[in-house]
Amino acid sequence: PVGIRTGAKRLGVPVPPTGEVTDTTGAGDHLAAGSLLAVADGAEPADAAQRGIAAAARVLGQPGAHVTA
Repeated sequence: PVGIRTGAKRLGVPVPPTGEVTDTTGAGDHLAAGSLLAVADGAEPADAAQRGIAAAARVLGQPGAHVTA
């Protein structure tokens, strides 16, 4: 799980299976960017973490740090 903390509350957000991992380059950056963008959009912390996890999962399935459409 991805651990997040909001105030005194700690949450563990589960990470679903991603399928085949091609390259881990950029996965942490995508996790952070997806989560921060969700927070900026007003998402709750757990929802923001899920959006970050989804962004990281997309980049894991292809070579390099750029996600193609």
